[in-house]
Amino acid sequence: LETEEKPLKISDRLLRMIEQSGKKCLELLQSFYFEKKSMHEIADTFGFSGERSATTQKFKCLEKVRNEIKKRVMKKEDFYE
Repeated sequence: LETEEKPLKISDRLLRMIEQSGKKCLELLQSFYFEKKSMHEIADTFGFSGERSATTQKFKCLEKVRNEIKKRVMKKEDFYE
């Protein structure tokens, strides 16, 4: 049997959490996860000194989002429609 996987939709709630991390974080995470840019491309685009700096900044952005989620005590189910 061939099964089709449905892509997960990001809820408006999660998008708001990501937006609250700041414009630069939103753009960086969008570049990496949705536009599939390499860390080298991201470093060039955002003016980081190299891939390592871009990776560190991506991690910091993800931490901002995680902390916002923890602060609001959300469940995994809250993020998917």
